[in-house]
Amino acid sequence: MNSLKLKFYITISLLTISSISILLVAHYYISKANRFEKFEDAISNTYTSLLLKNNWIQYLSQEELKRKKDKIQTTEYNLLYKQIDSLNNLIRKEISNTSYQSTIEELHLTNEHLEIAEIFEYQEKLTNKLIYLIRQRGSADHGIIGEIRIQSHNLEATLPNKLELILSIRRNEKDYLLRSDIKYVQNVFSISKLLENEIINSEDYKKRFYISYLKKYLHYFSSLVAINNKIGLNKNEGLNLELSKTNSKIQTIIEKFKVNLEHTIQNETDNLKIIVYAFSITLIIVSLLISIYLSNKISKPILNLARQTKNFVLSKFEVKHKDSIQTKDDELKNLIENYYVLENEIYELVTEFKKKVEQRTNIINEQNKELIAINSTKDKFFSIIAHDLKGPFSTIYGFSSKLLENFDNYDKKKQKRYIQNISVISYQTSKLLENLLEWARLQQGHLKIKAKKESLNTIITEVLSISSEIARYKLIKINYKSIETFVKCDKELTKTIVRNIISNAIKFTPQKGTITIISEMINHEVIVKIKDDGIGISENNIQKIFKIEENISTKGTENEQGTGLGLILCKELVEKQGGKIWLTSEINKGTCVYFTIPTY
Repeated sequence: MNSLKLKFYITISLLTISSISILLVAHYYISKANRFEKFEDAISNTYTSLLLKNNWIQYLSQEELKRKKDKIQTTEYNLLYKQIDSLNNLIRKEISNTSYQSTIEELHLTNEHLEIAEIFEYQEKLTNKLIYLIRQRGSADHGIIGEIRIQSHNLEATLPNKLELILSIRRNEKDYLLRSDIKYVQNVFSISKLLENEIINSEDYKKRFYISYLKKYLHYFSSLVAINNKIGLNKNEGLNLELSKTNSKIQTIIEKFKVNLEHTIQNETDNLKIIVYAFSITLIIVSLLISIYLSNKISKPILNLARQTKNFVLSKFEVKHKDSIQTKDDELKNLIENYYVLENEIYELVTEFKKKVEQRTNIINEQNKELIAINSTKDKFFSIIAHDLKGPFSTIYGFSSKLLENFDNYDKKKQKRYIQNISVISYQTSKLLENLLEWARLQQGHLKIKAKKESLNTIITEVLSISSEIARYKLIKINYKSIETFVKCDKELTKTIVRNIISNAIKFTPQKGTITIISEMINHEVIVKIKDDGIGISENNIQKIFKIEENISTKGTENEQGTGLGLILCKELVEKQGGKIWLTSEINKGTCVYFTIPTY
């Protein structure tokens, strides 16, 4: 009897565990296949939305330019913009849908998914920029094209005797819009120059107004050419080329998603068939055995154990049993005790795994924060090189060219004013280059601090020898009160700090203002205060002024250009020398910047 009972117990236990395992595996494969199919549908929808959006954007940026009758209404444009925006929201929602995260990880497509999100964000920025330019460009009765037509009609109405030249200008304008050939742009300006000369040489007392109409026409036409160049009249240039490249990247990754999904779904379908066959055979065997060996005394503890096992599995191995199963049978009792040991081990393993996942998630979040800071630094650096260096050099070239061209016609006062403008802009550009070089060395870790005993008074005096000349252009008075003390610092880096803060004070102080520099010793460090009575800084911007990712840049009282890099550079240089930097400010009352240096 004991031998038969033992065999029965072993058979029932194995069949019960096998059945539960098969059920769980079958449920797992079915749910996985469903998830993969839903994810495949989402990818197809995203791909369709992306193609539709690209077609609409291409229609706006290219096909409309080539239409012979430019009569599309503003309401149609606005409808297209809303449709593009709606598709953007739909695609963004699908990409960021957290319900697909486990599927993406299971398919080993996490990197591709992140890449799609990043590329789509970049593509959305390009799209917004393109739509903004298209809105500016306008159509027949609005935007820049509308202004061009208004000015051309003004010319036709006021200069009927010059109608042949005006119509020639309009023909070349139309040819440019239709054929996208730069020679027609050159023709427009050449013929306009002839028309301008004829107007100037005429004796009509209204010629000043005619010239005004012509210049407005050329201004808007130049703006149209610039916008078209940015948009890209063909697919292989401008924003259109950039969008085409970005779309190709997204489409390539989505194709990879679809290929992996199709292969995986096929495998899961095959596995599910095997599970179903195994499950059917197992049920038949269990039914035969239970019909022969079933007994209330034995089945009740086993059923309780099966229920607890199912509950434990359904809770995802996170909730253990509450009530222990009671039985007088030694073999069943041993089986139940072994199950509880296994349950505890699984519970501990799952708990430990969750802790590790949480730790790994925290590490990834920290790494993401570091990547955001690195990208902000890179973007800021490229922005300065691409924008803030280009502007000053263009201005210097413009002033110098105009001065050279009209040198004999200008009096000495006007010549001096042009030279002063070139000098101030050259100084500002030189300062920007110095800051850029220092900033680049800091970020690359090439900057070496050579701290030694230095005279603070000498450092500030040397900086003022140059800064005072710049301040003199705005009639700004600089007061310097110092104590003769020696500090432990790198002289050149400290001069960079003082020079940047004084330069900012000059920039934001109006003419005939005052800048005060005071240094005093407290404990074992010197505090340098540089105060101005300029325009001040808002409370909101004070919180952002030392952060590279915030990108705060404001024009000075004389429209001086800035980069927002000066004080950020100062902060890093001060802290690398063991000091601190902060500021206080009030709108329209001035700003005071403080920084500390250790005494020697």
